[in-house]
Amino acid sequence: MQINFATTNKMKFEIAQTYFAKLEGKHELIQYDMETPEIQDSSVEEIARQSAIWAAVKSGVPSIKMDVGFSIAALNGFPGPFVKYVNDWLTQDDFLKLLDGSQDRTAFFEDATAIGYPDGRSQVFTVKHMGKVGTIKNSSNNKWPANLLFIPEGYEVALGSLSNEQQNAYWGDGNWPAIIKYLEKSS
Repeated sequence: MQINFATTNKMKFEIAQTYFAKLEGKHELIQYDMETPEIQDSSVEEIARQSAIWAAVKSGVPSIKMDVGFSIAALNGFPGPFVKYVNDWLTQDDFLKLLDGSQDRTAFFEDATAIGYPDGRSQVFTVKHMGKVGTIKNSSNNKWPANLLFIPEGYEVALGSLSNEQQNAYWGDGNWPAIIKYLEKSS
């Protein structure tokens, strides 16, 4: 069965392919190089779900779509699923000003991956990456302020200051093992 992965990111697609190889040809993953409409919602799971269903209806085959959010406890979950936009609007200094005086610096990245079907059904997989927002500006070349300030649980430095290899190790397998298990059971 063909499954489209709606992404323009070649690296994300290559990572997904390594997991689909475990299905021994039962499902063929195709990169569906397109942008999907992104509904405005406070849930990354709902955004991923709606985008996956849209891609599945448009293509006529099951489709996968990912979405990510970044939630800061002291800001009532802001920026949440709007992190992509907020990273373009706010600097590290802006984030630090918003948190000035806050004792609770707990934060997490939420990664949602959905499989949508042409008939409107879907299945969503989610993983949270816990950590905290640091208190000082980071001088790394990473362009996303959230990455420059987020210190993953178990680390002493911000995510954006880690090497690409260290970042990939931190993100780990994401939702792919759960997706593969789900597809094996539903085959």
